Amino acid sequence: MADFEAVTTHGSTVEDWTRALAESSGSPGGGAGAGVMLAVAASLTSMVAGYTEVEEQQSKELADIRTRARLLALQN
Repeated sequence: MADFEAVTTHGSTVEDWTRALAESSGSPGGGAGAGVMLAVAASLTSMVAGYTEVEEQQSKELADIRTRARLLALQN
């Protein structure tokens, strides 16, 4: 097995992380890539929900969507 240092989302730049993802080392792996994409999608959902103006009767639903999106973004 090759010697390598694990590349994580906590200690790497986006450039370093995506470069490592492109390698066949397994660190980071495809699951980590999918998790990051989910976090990005959830963050964008939260952003759009924050910008969206709705009628009063829809405000609770929109707030719930934003809350769920923020929770998803933080879980990854």
